[in-house]
Amino acid sequence: MKVLFLQRSVVHYRVPFFNAMARLPGREVTVAHSGRRVGAAAEFHEHALREFRFASLHWQRELLPLCRRHDVVIAPFDVHFVSSVRMALARNRPPLIWWGIGLGRSQRANRLRVWLTRRARAVVAYTPGNANRLAEAGVDRSKLFCAPNTVHVPNAAPKPEGGAMDSFLFVGSINARKRVDELLEAFARARESLPAGTTLNVVGAGPCEPELRELTARLGLAGAVVFHGRIEDDARLQPLFHRAYALVSPGQVGLTLLQSFGHGTAVITRQDAISGGELENLKSGENGLFYSGGAAELAAVMTRVATTPGLAAELGRRAYEHYSGSTTIAHMARGFDQAIAHVLRST
Repeated sequence: MKVLFLQRSVVHYRVPFFNAMARLPGREVTVAHSGRRVGAAAEFHEHALREFRFASLHWQRELLPLCRRHDVVIAPFDVHFVSSVRMALARNRPPLIWWGIGLGRSQRANRLRVWLTRRARAVVAYTPGNANRLAEAGVDRSKLFCAPNTVHVPNAAPKPEGGAMDSFLFVGSINARKRVDELLEAFARARESLPAGTTLNVVGAGPCEPELRELTARLGLAGAVVFHGRIEDDARLQPLFHRAYALVSPGQVGLTLLQSFGHGTAVITRQDAISGGELENLKSGENGLFYSGGAAELAAVMTRVATTPGLAAELGRRAYEHYSGSTTIAHMARGFDQAIAHVLRST
């Protein structure tokens, strides 16, 4: 069976997923996109698409003829991809599967999304919560599938038993939405209550880094906060995760949550953190901790995790169990394969 994925580009963390799909028996996978070629790392076929943009809208040329050469098409469930919406309305095209978060903030766009599900044989949502919201909006439940939106951690492993923990960790783009300033202020408040020598490792880069370095100096945290820059090598990241009491991401949390779980490290974040659904994986008190907001409360939570005997280790153990048991790339590929099998049965 020839399976076609439509993408704007192939970001690095999606390559292991598409490779996993290509390894499934009886699946010949092509990813059509308008970005840079993946090249030798790809176990799937690539097809280049020319893209035109107008404001937030995307149009990829010659999409329909390409789709007709495949047995199943999996497209982003995003109304800004006008060419995919046009393809969904066409006659004589192969069965279509939408893939994405599901519903958004715009009620007008949501009405269009729900209507577009009628043009598809299946919808693959990032999380069970995303799928439930689609069902509540009127989408046929028999069409709904879940493939956990996740990231491959090649060296996934629980923390070494009895291993030393001496730090907190932030990993991600350093932008205003992440609220790293709140983390720095919380760390400064908690510092006297934390075990001696506790540090904060900040991994990532972004537009807010200069002002955060200045804030670090003003708070008297020089030497206690280390800005590492962007690190994508899992071998270099693993020691930082394993030595961390928790990963802390105040304002926004996405796939880094699953990455942290894959390294056996719990996550601390706001209850209302911006998320594409990944936040559903965090069960406060089980594999991480929520807080309501503000540096004072975050400082108290960080102090609790670092000073309560066995708490960080237990939260981290359960975080790893969650990742290895339900949110690996293999689980993600299985969700898609179930949707494809459903399409085959209904064809």
